[in-house]
Amino acid sequence: MNEEKETREQHHNRLLELRHARQKERAGKLKDREIERMELAERFEAQIGAEGSEFAIYDSGHISDPLVVVKRPQLVQWTKYEQSKQTPTDRYDFVAPSVVHPPIDEWNALREKRVGIEIAASNLMAKLMGLGQEAEAGK
Repeated sequence: MNEEKETREQHHNRLLELRHARQKERAGKLKDREIERMELAERFEAQIGAEGSEFAIYDSGHISDPLVVVKRPQLVQWTKYEQSKQTPTDRYDFVAPSVVHPPIDEWNALREKRVGIEIAASNLMAKLMGLGQEAEAGK
């Protein structure tokens, strides 16, 4: 009985150590992710303009996914999308030209993996066009 108790206690301690190691590893990855985000913001502010008005960065919340940077669409691009039926193909045609990071092949792979990412990107692009700001200003 005493040996069994020690074994349980040792097992419990080992699980706690593993949990702590995973938390430490995740914290490191989150720190790296924030550094990556800041570097992207700096890079695209120099190339495109101000974050939040000329481009936006989207994080899916999955560390294995790349961060996505979309630039504000051209008015003609926005108008065409607004007048479309907004099918998945229409959405792709609207979003893809505005994705400036990651490269388009990585973007396409990400679309396959995270089916809602295009909707999130198009919503960010709508905010870049000024939609929804009136509602937020009234809060």
